[in-house]
Amino acid sequence: MSARLAEADYQLVWPRALFKSEAAKLLNQRDLKDWNDRCALLLDDAFVRGIRGGPVEEFAEISERPSSGPRDVRDAPRPNMTVAQQFLRDLMVNADLLNEDPPPRRPYWSERKPVHAPHEH
Repeated sequence: MSARLAEADYQLVWPRALFKSEAAKLLNQRDLKDWNDRCALLLDDAFVRGIRGGPVEEFAEISERPSSGPRDVRDAPRPNMTVAQQFLRDLMVNADLLNEDPPPRRPYWSERKPVHAPHEH
């Protein structure tokens, strides 16, 4: 998974710390009936849109798998976690490998200070 995290479709639009915080909060609420929906919303908001692939589509594929079990050993969930929950956990743990949008540029001094007309006496 780590090589995949550097690709353009895995670009964070949220600050990395915020994504990690929200992912941790959601992982601590794994018993919610609408957990998959909440996770899909989190991924949709936190990652770049308009690029085919990415965590939103990958999560949707994982969520639709039959409950008969994971496809291979690497997909095996941790105890007390579904494959979908493990996917979010892996993203959170490896968040430092994700590309992150740079912080917004601070306006230049001339943009912060209003232009005043010269005083006439």
